[in-house]
Amino acid sequence: MADYKFVDVSDDVMDMVVDAEFGSPFPSLKTQAILREVSDALEIGTRLPIFFEGLSAFQLAEKRIEMSFRFSRKTDDIATLAEMERDELPRTRSLFVIHVFAKIDRVHKLGSVPFPADFRNLVNFTG
Repeated sequence: MADYKFVDVSDDVMDMVVDAEFGSPFPSLKTQAILREVSDALEIGTRLPIFFEGLSAFQLAEKRIEMSFRFSRKTDDIATLAEMERDELPRTRSLFVIHVFAKIDRVHKLGSVPFPADFRNLVNFTG
């Protein structure tokens, strides 16, 4: 079942947990390509002003993928952003997560995702 949720880990960090399903069984031969796409996409996240700290969990199976994206929500860090960036922070974080799944979809089509139908358009997301 495709779903997403926000998990309060502590006062300083939160996770966005996303569970998605592949449209067909995922062939193990594509594992390296999936990991490469995820790694490249995560690199983008570290350069964005979204306080992305990395993945706190990652599970890849034949029919599904689950990822937990860890974000800092330290008040001092967020205060360094311009007002517009602060206002857009939740949206930008969500778009970044969708971008990661759009990159995965390029390797092996996702069937059920908790995103809008046009999520694949974010494959070239730059923030």
